[in-house]
Amino acid sequence: MDREDSLTLLRNHHTFPGAFEFRAVVLPHATAAVVGAIVAAAGEGSRAEDVTERRSRNGNYVAICVRIHVVDAERVLDVWEVLRGVEGVLTTL
Repeated sequence: MDREDSLTLLRNHHTFPGAFEFRAVVLPHATAAVVGAIVAAAGEGSRAEDVTERRSRNGNYVAICVRIHVVDAERVLDVWEVLRGVEGVLTTL
């Protein structure tokens, strides 16, 4: 799916500006860096509203969910792009 298709899908299913949930599975040492990267990539006018973490049974992985206020659909794609380059991110959802 190209960027324009992704933007159309986001705009059809979410209200902007508004809250959006970013989810990722990360290594335990990376949780703070991932949350920081999400907030920074969301840019000016964005703010984290809620952060939850759930560790795997053996503690090898952490599922994080960051609910953040974003100004537009473009910022959502920008955040996902940044997350692809953050060390310790195993997958984004």
